[in-house]
Amino acid sequence: MKKYLLPIVFVLSLAINAFFIGGHFLGKQRTDVIHSLYDIKPVSYDAGIKSLFGKLEEQAPQVLKERNYAFIYTWDTLILSDSRLRHIFYLDSLFATPAYAAMDKLLLSELPQDAIETYIQDHRIRFKSFTIISNADDFISAVFTLKKAKAKSRPMQAIINRQGRLLHYKAKLSGIEKKDSTLYYIQQIARP
Repeated sequence: MKKYLLPIVFVLSLAINAFFIGGHFLGKQRTDVIHSLYDIKPVSYDAGIKSLFGKLEEQAPQVLKERNYAFIYTWDTLILSDSRLRHIFYLDSLFATPAYAAMDKLLLSELPQDAIETYIQDHRIRFKSFTIISNADDFISAVFTLKKAKAKSRPMQAIINRQGRLLHYKAKLSGIEKKDSTLYYIQQIARP
């Protein structure tokens, strides 16, 4: 038994160290993701829109091909509350109606595609009108940089045209109401 004690202690020590190192690494990854949701990277708007158009080519090549405008709504799965999710579902249903057919609808997130797909599968989510674009931190940060914000606010709403020009921007919206400027702006550009 004494012959096996030293190798057993050595293997146990390695396992414990691996556990703590792995936990530290995963904790750092989660911290980095959380920071990406709040911290604004100093990205110019031109670089941000170029990055977004690159993401669109990869993930949703049909966006801004048939329509002249895209409504953008930022979301995340790490700090998403039930009320925010209900609000996204409300918008998704509203934007699926013919009155809003004149523009594309995008949900942008800083999170990687696999994290978003896992969340959607786990919660059995199906969107009628929104197209999800992942890893969009450069564009999101660029808009907040352009607007001289100190930190990212949720949700950020924007409207861009086919050339990438930012036509409308609003952050920290409690809900889209008839009196809300975003909905009013959408109705103005969506008219035939």
